[in-house]
Amino acid sequence: MEMSSTVMDASGGAVSHAAPTLITARPVLALVEQWQLELTVLHHRSPGSDAVTTLADCIDELLKAVELGRDICLQLTIAEAHVVSNIPLSTLRWLCKHRSEEIGARKHEGVWYIDRSRFANYLHARTARPTTVGKIA
Repeated sequence: MEMSSTVMDASGGAVSHAAPTLITARPVLALVEQWQLELTVLHHRSPGSDAVTTLADCIDELLKAVELGRDICLQLTIAEAHVVSNIPLSTLRWLCKHRSEEIGARKHEGVWYIDRSRFANYLHARTARPTTVGKIA
């Protein structure tokens, strides 16, 4: 399931309204390590080659992108949070108004945005608590 989400930078400014592609750093860093080995071999074979410079530039850009990714957080709209959590829209609106700090909610131009990681932590904390349905007499 692919969702359209808004990606926000650390200052809260929108980066993109397109559906983001989330990548984890571990596979990317493994690729960088592989490319660095290939760069070493390529550098020994033909040190003055344009391919050496190009591959070195690609590695640097990829490492910068991984660093930049650490400062970006994924924001969900109420509708997207509903799809992810199956929590009713009215409940999500109430949470945004009354528990905004706990779920990382903020309103921007009339639209509520919820920080996905804080919302996930909130849901986990709520489901981890024991609940009492009724007293046994």
